[in-house]
Amino acid sequence: MKLFGILGFGGIVLALATPQSKQTTVIFSGDASGKLAPCGCTSPMIGGIKRKATVLNQLDKQTVWLENTALVANNSPQSALKAHAIAETMRDWPNAVAYLGDNEQQLGIGEIFALNDLSRGKFVRLSAPPNTVPDFREAGPFLVTGAHGGDRNLASFIDQALEKGLAPVVMLDGDEEAAISMARAFPALAAVEYRSQDAPPTTAKFEGTTLIATAGNQTRWLVQANWIDGKWSGYQVIALGPELADDPAAGRIYARYLAAVDKGGFLAQLPRSPTAPYGGAKACLPCHQKAVAVWNGSKHALSYTTISHEGHAHDPDCVSCHVTGLASTKGFRSPTATPQLAAVSCEQCHGPSLNHARNPLKFKARRSSKEACLKCHNPENSPRFDFSYYWHKIAH
Repeated sequence: MKLFGILGFGGIVLALATPQSKQTTVIFSGDASGKLAPCGCTSPMIGGIKRKATVLNQLDKQTVWLENTALVANNSPQSALKAHAIAETMRDWPNAVAYLGDNEQQLGIGEIFALNDLSRGKFVRLSAPPNTVPDFREAGPFLVTGAHGGDRNLASFIDQALEKGLAPVVMLDGDEEAAISMARAFPALAAVEYRSQDAPPTTAKFEGTTLIATAGNQTRWLVQANWIDGKWSGYQVIALGPELADDPAAGRIYARYLAAVDKGGFLAQLPRSPTAPYGGAKACLPCHQKAVAVWNGSKHALSYTTISHEGHAHDPDCVSCHVTGLASTKGFRSPTATPQLAAVSCEQCHGPSLNHARNPLKFKARRSSKEACLKCHNPENSPRFDFSYYWHKIAH
């Protein structure tokens, strides 16, 4: 008899598997929120579809991959391209299932068809609009759907799963509390995957025998668990850290996404507000030689170059925190039209200051503050950012 060990299953009886037992590996993912690549300024940056594909491709192709809703954060044209990329990564994975949630549905009927086509029919939604996607899909020993907590068709879905001899699993557009409530109401559920802004729990959580799981958000983690003889084992959280190589096939999908972003011209379409004119760091040099010298020696001076080398020169998701004045009618446009603003320079913190440079007595520059840094160095992009520590690197 073979014994399968269990990680993090305090109080749960170990699953004993006979030679005839079949183990199914399940990967919980989801709530990507449009984050296809790691983003940030402090190491280690984690996440991204290329690293996720590397983990998946180390597993058996019969692994069940569950992709919960919120692939994207909004219904913009760029979000549609992001959804396309995620759908395409699922294309050749036979037991992948994705939840077509409200965010994806708001992209429009044409995009729903595109996503299902790119993924080869991997999307589901309980009580889906007619002629869009199926209510559920078989994946290994499971019947899988995506739903809101109050969907009136949940009981019928579970009955159909049990009639087929399959274990019912729900990807939930809701939080942990909603997942627990669902498991209490429907104890026959094998698992409920919920949405969370936090990292996944390091140990498995159950409501009765129902696994209550989340992969966090922004494609930063995966959760793996094994299903053996109707029980869960082998729970583990996988952080998509820099030690994971980029998967070549997913890399090509991501490159096509970036090319489509460039072609879409989304940067030029951003809304902008009128402000005073910008002058760039050189305009500050005559009176502030020391400050400009400190800036020239900082990573801020290379911020746009950094993302350009990574293919994000025209990506609105990245450019706003790597140039000066993107939200202004007088700010950054492109490296050719406004080369003096193609970096995070003085005026990103001190405000548009060309008038000040021309007449410093009449026009005063804005004093910088910690809040100016935190607009970009926030917990999402710079989880280890410490203002008092990093300020000393650029103090002037």
